[in-house]
Amino acid sequence: MRPPPGAVPVNLDPPRVFHLPNWGRMSEDERIKLLRDVSTRAGRDPRIREVAFTILAAAGTAQRDYRAQAAALLAWVQANIRYLNEPGEVLQDPLYTLKVRAGDCDDSALLLAAFAESVRLPWRFVLAGKGSGGEKVRWIEGRGPGPRDVRWGHIYLAIGNHPFRPTGWIFAEPTVRDAPLGWDVFHSRTAAGLPGLSGLGDSAKFSI
Repeated sequence: MRPPPGAVPVNLDPPRVFHLPNWGRMSEDERIKLLRDVSTRAGRDPRIREVAFTILAAAGTAQRDYRAQAAALLAWVQANIRYLNEPGEVLQDPLYTLKVRAGDCDDSALLLAAFAESVRLPWRFVLAGKGSGGEKVRWIEGRGPGPRDVRWGHIYLAIGNHPFRPTGWIFAEPTVRDAPLGWDVFHSRTAAGLPGLSGLGDSAKFSI
């Protein structure tokens, strides 16, 4: 098939893993910017989009049922990506995570974000951790600069309810199997069993 006039071919990079020796010296804004770039690029890769299409078709989601689409993508990541800790800070691109079917919380969040990007569901990263006084802290991308003096222990997503101008957002936790769309690990007793999240709180579900 000949490309249409003026078409630019897409450069399809192979699956890759990045070691980040400077991670500890980066600000939270710099880290989130890097993670967003990785997921955005992956979400525009036709191979990621093809997997997302397959997931949505298998789940039988209706056209323009955006909540059902987000829930199907979330459930697939929960069921198919095994949580594994890593030596130091290693960043897997979403294609690599698909290849090995394993990763830590940032790898699962990057993959879910790439899936959402591929079908134009808006998404934001969410960080959870503890402040210097032991208090619970959560920061949602886009809501001002990240707070300082926080020991972050977990990353997950918030997904918008509409592709173009979302009027609401709902949490998406990709590392807890069967956690429904809208379930928030920040307020859940399940957090006690997750690395870095012990004692974060009680159970709740809500949108943002």
